[in-house]
Amino acid sequence: MWATTFNMEYKLNDGTTLVRVQNIPRAKDIVVGGLENITDLSKAVKSNILAFYQDQGLFYDLNNELERAYADYQQTKTKSEFSAYMLSQDITLQAFNDSVMYFLTSVTLPIDGSNVEELRLGAAFDRKTGKQINTWELFSCEKNEVIQTILDLAQVTDPVLRAEIEKAFSPENIVMSQNNLEVSFPAGTLPSQENGYGINLDYKDVGKILNKWALPNHRE
Repeated sequence: MWATTFNMEYKLNDGTTLVRVQNIPRAKDIVVGGLENITDLSKAVKSNILAFYQDQGLFYDLNNELERAYADYQQTKTKSEFSAYMLSQDITLQAFNDSVMYFLTSVTLPIDGSNVEELRLGAAFDRKTGKQINTWELFSCEKNEVIQTILDLAQVTDPVLRAEIEKAFSPENIVMSQNNLEVSFPAGTLPSQENGYGINLDYKDVGKILNKWALPNHRE
């Protein structure tokens, strides 16, 4: 067990829950789900990965969300109908091979008490050292060709949407799972899209621009 988490509820004096926070890392620890199951990793490798996520920190401001929830509560005419705001942040091992490990940071953020949005961020680490790998180094071509190939494979032909994705694209948008490559854009990232936007590509297609060592099913 690498670290433990706890849940917290923030309530008003009348017992109304304003905000529920799930999966809070205790103190300086950080939860990296699944990492403890890879038994051949050295302590140094694990420490490097944990250090990266400690530096990454939280992607939400609790005080700001408490203020938003309280303002929403005050404006709710029927107080019993108020829905608590939900916050969570998880880090899980998504895929790995002999050379690299892929993790996902999944963050649940409240739009309001009834609706949430998810932020999904990917990161890659060298399995032998635990050091982060620049996402673009996973590919066998330059950044612009990577983006254009992904858009072509996803059949994104609308010129407005395509231009927005090109502008917003960052390495953290890429999440590698065991079976597919995902590109995730949270709500508000792409102006033409009311909600979040995602692309999922099978490795048999996108694998042509990935280095062989980067494929989750690759074995040395």
